[in-house]
Parts: sequence; structure tokens; C-alpha cells
Amino acid sequence: MKQIFNDRFNYLGFGIHDSYCHLEIFTDDNKYLVIMTEPNTDSGTSVTNACEDIVTDIFQGGLVGMDHENVIWVEHYREKSFFETYDRVTFLYDNRSMEFKNPSWEHLGKTLTDENKMELLKKLEV
Repeated sequence: MKQIFNDRFNYLGFGIHDSYCHLEIFTDDNKYLVIMTEPNTDSGTSVTNACEDIVTDIFQGGLVGMDHENVIWVEHYREKSFFETYDRVTFLYDNRSMEFKNPSWEHLGKTLTDENKMELLKKLEV
């Protein structure tokens, strides 16, 4: 597994609020794991409230051309934000508009090790 991005990601929360999160993208054999971390500072609209817009921006801007089914999205809150938590977020994907909608969350735990990351990517295998 190779990390291909690890930096701040800026977005407009609800289309008008300057916001950001920390973004990590890992890849392994044309599968992607994207971790969106809510910063400990007030960053505008939270990752939770803007997740559809964030993943649509990421997908259209950097992962375009990839099969949306080959991407696992994870939301991360650090302990200082609320409490440490990692949650997998799944979406319905609209092929016509290329937008992600209707998020649902699955709690993964308080930590996400490299082994856990690989296990998530293996879930994408047919």
C-alpha cells in the first residue's frame, strides 16, 4: 500500500463556508482508501456535514476515471475534536451527475492500523 496524498484539503462547506480537513489517500492495485480527518481547530463546516461535497470534489478532481466502487471513504475525528473515531462512509453514486449522495456511517474503531487499512482495501476485491 502506497500513500499518494497527505495534506490539507480545502472545500466550501454548504457552498459558501471556507473549510478544510486533512486528507490522506492510499492506493494498492488500483484500489483507493481516502481518510478525511477533521482538524482540531474550527475549520468551518465539519467533515460529517460536508462529506458528500468533499468526496465528490476529491473524486472529480483527482480520482476521475477511476471506478467509484474501488474507493473506500473514511471519516476520522481526533480525540481533541470530540473523541477518537474512524468511520467508513458509504454513498449512493449518481452516474449522471457524478456526485455522491446519501451517506451512511459504519464505525471502525478508535484506531486504524496499516493492517486495518489493507483489510478495508481487500473488501473491494471481487
